[in-house]
Amino acid sequence: MPIKRDQYEKITRELPFFLMETHLGAYKLVGRILKSPFSRVYYFAENNVCEIYRNVFQYKRIIKKIEREIKIYPKKYLTYFNKINDCEKKIQKIIDGKSLRFDHKKIKHIMIKYWAYYIICAYIGYALNKKFLEENPEYRQKIIKHKIQGIWVELGVYIFKTARSFKNINTKIINSLSLMEIQLLISNKLIDYSRAAARQTAYLYYADKNLLVIGNEAKKMAVSLGLKEKNKFNLNKNLRGAIAFPGIKNGRVKIIKNKSDFPKIKKNDILVATMTNQMFIPIIQKAAAIITDEGGATCHAAIISRELKIPCIVGTKIATKALKDGDLVEVDANKGIVRKMKN
Repeated sequence: MPIKRDQYEKITRELPFFLMETHLGAYKLVGRILKSPFSRVYYFAENNVCEIYRNVFQYKRIIKKIEREIKIYPKKYLTYFNKINDCEKKIQKIIDGKSLRFDHKKIKHIMIKYWAYYIICAYIGYALNKKFLEENPEYRQKIIKHKIQGIWVELGVYIFKTARSFKNINTKIINSLSLMEIQLLISNKLIDYSRAAARQTAYLYYADKNLLVIGNEAKKMAVSLGLKEKNKFNLNKNLRGAIAFPGIKNGRVKIIKNKSDFPKIKKNDILVATMTNQMFIPIIQKAAAIITDEGGATCHAAIISRELKIPCIVGTKIATKALKDGDLVEVDANKGIVRKMKN
């Protein structure tokens, strides 16, 4: 039975499978930590770009809980930023080679904790209003640091390089390997490359049932659940979103779906993405303006646009689908409108 799309929020992450599998247990841990169960979470990925669907009502319930409790116990929620810092230090030791050997169980354990605290810190950012941040500046500093840093990028590079160092490895398939498969590879044991190839095509994970489907079957199930569909958009209609940083800029659209698209961005192009993260910073510095499908006032794109003073509109929902490379647009971030212009 298809899910009711209006009851779900979609988050997009470009992550290799070996990191995304560590994300799978994070929402369960978040539920235990905050004593507010989180269920009905779906992951659907194609070519290592993963869409996470979480129940809106459960998400809003947790935000409301944080809003209530943070006023009573403001110091309590600051500890989660300290916990994510502790996780980052342990991950840094792995990257620096201070851990004696590659241990997939250890990496998975610490990354589940890292993602859980990362999610909680993001929720804290969504829950806080301007007045609270003005009265509690330490939160603003923690949130900005949380949004513009993320050691998971460095860990991904470290694991990729570790796997690539072995002979006869197909580098195109590394990002679709699991941590256990990389462990076997390092131990000179055989692995089933066909499963990795199928995951590269697509995979779907339903957290409640611990169900992982890969390859074309995952695509079929995604369609039946309503996670994958062909959308039709009025390409002549203006796009609207939330203003992250004001200003008006004209330029050519460049759709950035993953890191391999980064070279497309030239100076004064309009960067259009589902969402951004710290990997995007070098190309954001080239862009005249930013447009995203997802996000709000405390998302990465919003914070970076304010730091760099780049006009930015977030939360358009459909920009990456309604626009295409080369489109000439006006980004009116004073009104939160993107207008297509005649070439």
